[in-house]
Amino acid sequence: TQTQPECYQALGVVHTLYQPVMGSFKDYIAVPKPNGYQSLHTVVNARLALPVEVQIRTQRMDMMAKRGAAAHWIYKSMADDETVERGRRWLYKLVDTEGREKTDSEKFIASAKAELYPDEVFVFTPNGRIIDLKRHSTALDFAYAIHTQVGDQAVAAYIDNEQMPLYTELQSGQTVRIETREGEKPKPEWHEFVVTSKARSSIRAHLKNLERADSVEFGNRLLDQAMAQRGYSFENVPTRRLERYLKKNGIDRLEDLLIKIGRGDRLASIVADGLISSRSRRRSDSGDAEILTVGDVRGAIVSYAKCCYPIPGDDIMGYMSPGKGLIIHRRQCHNVPELEKNHPDHCLAVGWASVVKGYYSARLKVTTVNTPGVLASISASVSEVGSNIEEVEQPASTRETATLKFILSVRDRKNLARVIRRLRRNRHVLKVSREIA
Repeated sequence: TQTQPECYQALGVVHTLYQPVMGSFKDYIAVPKPNGYQSLHTVVNARLALPVEVQIRTQRMDMMAKRGAAAHWIYKSMADDETVERGRRWLYKLVDTEGREKTDSEKFIASAKAELYPDEVFVFTPNGRIIDLKRHSTALDFAYAIHTQVGDQAVAAYIDNEQMPLYTELQSGQTVRIETREGEKPKPEWHEFVVTSKARSSIRAHLKNLERADSVEFGNRLLDQAMAQRGYSFENVPTRRLERYLKKNGIDRLEDLLIKIGRGDRLASIVADGLISSRSRRRSDSGDAEILTVGDVRGAIVSYAKCCYPIPGDDIMGYMSPGKGLIIHRRQCHNVPELEKNHPDHCLAVGWASVVKGYYSARLKVTTVNTPGVLASISASVSEVGSNIEEVEQPASTRETATLKFILSVRDRKNLARVIRRLRRNRHVLKVSREIA
């Protein structure tokens, strides 16, 4: 519109023609946002009860919405004194906040850009409720905006009745439904594709609690194993000796000690030696202990090396990396000899559990004929044996051949063997091999 009164007149016309959705009206003209943004927002039910979001503002307000605070100075002749003063106050507030919070330059720029470009995304729940999100928000941001539990247990998103990944970026006007499953939990990679503070903080808090619980459990397993190798049991450690050990090492609680062991900050063998008297150690050095098993639980403390991509069935070893926990390598990995030579105390004997869970990443190198449709053909072959392509790259090609590198999701070596056999039967494939760094 041309003037502010015309905004309210237009609002009256809209509400006369269409039924407004209760609770959806926002008057940012009477109460502007801190950065000076002004507009009237309302949601009405159009034909077939479809919700439509309407924004009404003057040309000057629209310029402010699109170009931010700088528009006040570029079009100063059009702006009244109150608008200019509001923009000035916002800039002072921004600088003052930066000074008080001592943020680094990147965070300050990100904060300023968020204020300068106030565009938002307006999407709807299936029952017509409007959800106001930041630009670039994903379906997972939407899930956490509905409720923290909805976000934590999200497994799929339906955008305008079409199933889409949780990381799909939302556009204004879409209707979003989140499918949840009881018992599901946030995954570490979720933190990479959410933009709202609520989603980030919820995921971070859950992962922190999960990592702490995993660290305690895994640290306990490592310490039990170290004790058993010395023919001793942690249950037999006198309480006074444990308290003296904790105090001597500046550790408040047993739980904190187990966390340090689980994260690789302290070696279980050294802790065990500190908790067992020298007389007991000499008498029990020949004691045997069960090998540490992995694969039964996929926790935050056990990870699988990206250099060699171990999968169930491979001959493996473990390396306790300070701050990262236990990293599993294939025995054939080119990094293993160096780890065993330079950090023998951090290397552990590990094996696979009798029953492993989930999928594991494996890397294949495939040489194919260089012809259209090769990737689709290979993808179909992989899918036929119950695997999935996570990543693909083409490092080299000639007029006749192409070299493709795949990272696949497989359950174990048998599953991978079926994938390789199926690929070798593909008429486009010339050679298949599993890669080791």
